[in-house]
Amino acid sequence: MAACPQKHLTDDERRAPQLLAVNPHGVTVEALVLGHGFKLQMLDDLVRARLAKRYRVTVTADGQTTGVTVTYMKIMAAGRNAIEEREMMAVSPLGPRLTPERRRALKLLASSRHGVNEELLVRGHGFSRGVLAGLVLRGLAAAEHEMMIAGGKAMEGVRVRITEAGRSAIEE
Repeated sequence: MAACPQKHLTDDERRAPQLLAVNPHGVTVEALVLGHGFKLQMLDDLVRARLAKRYRVTVTADGQTTGVTVTYMKIMAAGRNAIEEREMMAVSPLGPRLTPERRRALKLLASSRHGVNEELLVRGHGFSRGVLAGLVLRGLAAAEHEMMIAGGKAMEGVRVRITEAGRSAIEE
């Protein structure tokens, strides 16, 4: 799959590493499959190609092990490099530039003191995960994993914040 650079990558094979890239602590396999619609076989292929890795976390409550294990996936350096190479091929020969879409994303992030939830950026403002991953990979934005409680249920999410490099980029 992704280990073979000549093979045409599917949309999911491009989208999964980008999603993992903006989630520094990883994403649960359940969220990838149920929430984002990825196939387990494709996620296995990412691990075999050494673009991502799996790790397990045992849930504890009040210092006691609950016996519940959650499996996460996290992007590896080769996965980040693959994303960067694809993005660099799409950049003009004059060097990396701030596209109107990236500039719009950075201005939105700059207007929010505490950053913006990734899902709100994607679903509410129409940014692709690729644009967000590109900003994080270039150091123009930072992504932080966060736990939220909504309706009494704990949910994981990602908050994206602008960096000083991102602020400088929109001032140019």
